[in-house]
Amino acid sequence: IELLVRRFADRPEAWFAAGVIRAQFGAFEQAIYELKRAYALDPSLTPAWDAIARLKTLGGGDPDIDFMAGLPERSAASPALSRAAAHYAAAAAFDAVGEQPRAFAHYAQGAALRRSGLSHDMNLVLGLMRNAVNAFEPDLFDRFRGEGAQSSGAIFIFGPTRSGAALVEQILASHPRVCGAGESGVVRLATWPLSDLRPLFVGDVVRMADEGRKPWLGLGRNFETFSKELHRDRLYTVYRGPNILPFAGAIRLMLPNAKSIFVDRDPVEAAWSTFRVNYQAHPWSFDFNEIAEWFAAYKATRETWRERIGSESLDVSYESLVADPQRETKRLLKFIGLSPDPMCDRFYETARLSPVESVRRLRSPIDASSLAPSRAFGAALDPLRQALELRGVSGAGGVVH
Repeated sequence: IELLVRRFADRPEAWFAAGVIRAQFGAFEQAIYELKRAYALDPSLTPAWDAIARLKTLGGGDPDIDFMAGLPERSAASPALSRAAAHYAAAAAFDAVGEQPRAFAHYAQGAALRRSGLSHDMNLVLGLMRNAVNAFEPDLFDRFRGEGAQSSGAIFIFGPTRSGAALVEQILASHPRVCGAGESGVVRLATWPLSDLRPLFVGDVVRMADEGRKPWLGLGRNFETFSKELHRDRLYTVYRGPNILPFAGAIRLMLPNAKSIFVDRDPVEAAWSTFRVNYQAHPWSFDFNEIAEWFAAYKATRETWRERIGSESLDVSYESLVADPQRETKRLLKFIGLSPDPMCDRFYETARLSPVESVRRLRSPIDASSLAPSRAFGAALDPLRQALELRGVSGAGGVVH
């Protein structure tokens, strides 16, 4: 990183890249300095301040609050993506000082700008989840039980966006015998014969299994090969991400000894927390109705796996984890088969790559401030609550019903 900024000291993108990399490893002060340098060189690079808003513990008296609050006005002539990032930074500033109506207005304006530049089909976005529910019929798990690869080192954490799945991974990856792989693409790579999980493709694999050709074993060995470098000298490797839920059935068949952990959070809180992030990878996250569609599809897929493989997995409530971290950490380690380790209680000391939108919380002790951020926004979030309820998504205590 030092070489990057020395060699390209006049290039704002070099300072921005350096700041993001440092942020992902928890070097917050240096990251903030480098991100500010990036913006100073190019005032249209407002994503730098969007990132800074995620990295700082903002509060009254911080001079950056006023700067971020005025960022949308100063960026009015910038491209749409820059204006959107300026609004997200301003929203975080107002949110931090308790001015929720102004914060909501900026979140909404930032999301509208992001939405205006996107073109996506929700049927395609939700296709994997819907396909998985239709393709993996209940009897498959009894018919082909135990036919996959017999390795037991993989741990999969399933959870919707902003559910606390990253926190569970951070806790487990702090154990000396566990490696965190994050949102790895290994699952998709290993399961390529299943394509997009349509019944047509899954049916082909099922027919091969009925013929005794052991495709689930082959897929499991694919996974072992592709993930070998990630294991290093650790006994277990953790994989997570909202996009691997559709593959939970395939994972059960190809890796029958893998550990599956499902993290749930109150859906309104998870949905609102999703809306507040300027995501690059989730085009549906800028519209309340599309967020509700995604969470409804996630709920249906989650319930399918609860019915079909639930007895072989562990449910974790984000709210319970925040309320009693030590108790829930012990549950997690017992499920995996590991003895308690003090580093899991001090997970925030573990230096490892984490997403910018989550890294500040992952590198801080657990507190209750993240439990119910939607309450401060009151009736402004009624359209989101109604969109979720209309699609059958409601919950309490962190579990989607």
